[in-house]
This record gives sequence, structure tokens and C-alpha cells, in this order.
Amino acid sequence: MQIAEDCKGLRRSSTEKLPHAGRVLQGALLSSFPSLLRDHKYHLKTLRQCCTGEELVDDLMKLQPSLQGRLQAVGILQLLLDLEILVPVRQGSTFQDKDSSFFRFAVGAPGREESPRAGTAEDELQEAMELLALLGIEALLTSCLRKP
Repeated sequence: MQIAEDCKGLRRSSTEKLPHAGRVLQGALLSSFPSLLRDHKYHLKTLRQCCTGEELVDDLMKLQPSLQGRLQAVGILQLLLDLEILVPVRQGSTFQDKDSSFFRFAVGAPGREESPRAGTAEDELQEAMELLALLGIEALLTSCLRKP
């Protein structure tokens, strides 16, 4: 019970920080892995400029080796989905670590607000990852409890 209350309080206090943290992670993924978004063929259809859930988890794990496992990465990506920073190509409200689940980033590209000062990008990414990792657990559990 105490953990749930702490997460609720943390979520309330970080209402403005959370979308920014998601955009920081989006920018880091796209700059570190420029070929992440590409066309995919699936069931005789071409899905334009997207990536699979499995690719996102793999690249997030490479970007942040300190993550404790794929499940923690899935929680962070579920949080990005809940924040509508990441959107499913096909219907669905849960992130899936599969090569048959396709996602793309929402239209608002990162870095359009204010550009980070030199030398702070790494610190900003680290702060963003700490916040997203904390709340990613809650997002993952909440997605499990949703009715299909």
C-alpha cells in the first residue's frame, strides 16, 4: 500500500516532468539508433516509419545497460505509450515486446522546445531514466489490470 501511495504522490509531483522525460528518452533513442524507425512489411502491408516492440526494448537496453531486465524496459515503454509519446501502429493500448507489434513516435519531435545546454544532455537523460524507471513499474501493472 505504501508503495502505491508513493507512486501516486510521485506521479502528481512530476506531472510536468514526465512528458519532458519521455521526450528526452525519445530523442536519445532516435539519435543513438537512427535506423530504428523504418518501413516494415507485415501481412502483405507496408507499415511506414515504425519499429517493433522487440526493437524498442533491445535498443533501450543498449542505451541504458543499467536497466534490470526486459520487463523494466517494457514498463518504461508502456509509460511512453500511456503518455502518447509512443503510439501503436495498429490498435492496442498495451506495449508488447514482440516483433509483430509495431509502434511509432508521436508527431511532436523532441528538441523543439528548448535545446539542452552542452554537457547536460547525459545528465538530463539520466534524470529522465530514473523518473521513467520509477513510474514504469506502475504503468506496467496498470496495463495488466486493464480490461481488454
